[in-house]
Amino acid sequence: PKIALSLRRFRTFQTGSKGDTVLDQFLAKIPEIDIVTIFCALATVGILRLICDLFSMMKRKRFGVKYLKMYNQLLHSRSFDEKCYKWLLRNLQKIVNEMGAMGTVVSYQPPFSNYLINNYPIVANTIMHMRDETISLSDLRSVQTHLERYIGALDDLMRKSGYQLFNPFKWLTRAVRLILVDCLLWIFQSVGLIGDNISNTVSHHSTTRKIVGMITFFATLVSIVSGWDKLVEFLSPVLRWLRFIGGN
Repeated sequence: PKIALSLRRFRTFQTGSKGDTVLDQFLAKIPEIDIVTIFCALATVGILRLICDLFSMMKRKRFGVKYLKMYNQLLHSRSFDEKCYKWLLRNLQKIVNEMGAMGTVVSYQPPFSNYLINNYPIVANTIMHMRDETISLSDLRSVQTHLERYIGALDDLMRKSGYQLFNPFKWLTRAVRLILVDCLLWIFQSVGLIGDNISNTVSHHSTTRKIVGMITFFATLVSIVSGWDKLVEFLSPVLRWLRFIGGN
């Protein structure tokens, strides 16, 4: 009986009193919502998301600094430090995922060879084979350089993110990106259609940022010039997309 009651409550929440889904009821009420309320809600969501992004980058930097410290400790140890090396191996996949393309070399020529390897994951391969005597000194220094560049890139992103907290247009853009891009990527990632690397690449790609920025700009312009009704009409394809994602 308790299970049947829970199912009935879930169906009531899902379909509503008139047989419509909750998403249908929400989308039907959007034209009645005040435009100021919508913009304030989007700005609040955008600010909170920017703050979360900033804290995430700070966390990534702390981990990158620690990884570089452990790497340098292993390089300068008089004898091979097994404990330090095991820590590097256990956290290798994490640092590789966070570095993304910054952990690879566009064209790599192995020592004493006459061929090139494109998109060579130098950080992962070098650390995995540090026990081997075949690892060259240039590869060891290259990993150190890549880690330093990665930490420097995070410093630059953190500085820009701090400025974005005072930019109202960035608030709206970040909220729109969260709704249109991040949520969709999270769904695809949850069901196993894409991996972490693809999700991070698409979410932070310059083309994605430009498209979201154009949508936010034109939506703001239409709402100011033509009013809220025209804005809802302008965003109707997005609303239909949301209904499709939420289920008919």
